[in-house]
Amino acid sequence: MAGYRSHALHVEPDRSFSVVALVWSPGQMTRIHDHLTWCVFGVIEGVEHEELFDAYLSLIGRNDNRVGDIGGFAPPGDIHRVCNTDATTAISIHIYGTDVTRIRRVRRANILAEQVPLRRQRGALLSSSSARVADLSTSIRCR
Repeated sequence: MAGYRSHALHVEPDRSFSVVALVWSPGQMTRIHDHLTWCVFGVIEGVEHEELFDAYLSLIGRNDNRVGDIGGFAPPGDIHRVCNTDATTAISIHIYGTDVTRIRRVRRANILAEQVPLRRQRGALLSSSSARVADLSTSIRCR
């Protein structure tokens, strides 16, 4: 199955923020990932199911974001996966605090692996094993 589609609606000339529309067919999902910047989002069609993870990639929460719901996050603490568990198309608008079209070219698993050593959870420095991150990203399925 093809992945969700991302459409850049606006990128500020100085690249200080970007506005992106995400379109999800039923069953599509992201890998587990984090972000290099803050983000606010709003769902304009359908339902986006979000799973939240701690720095050890343990599941710590779930949200169903529905039409009209808004949310946001900022690093650290922004590790998640999003999927369309509904039978209809889901669409959301995201505003990122950078030109997200530039950072999307890097595989999300690699971004996460590079950032994990900088995250501290309960005072412990975390391992930067990209193999573990990639393995977890593909082995855990959205419910």
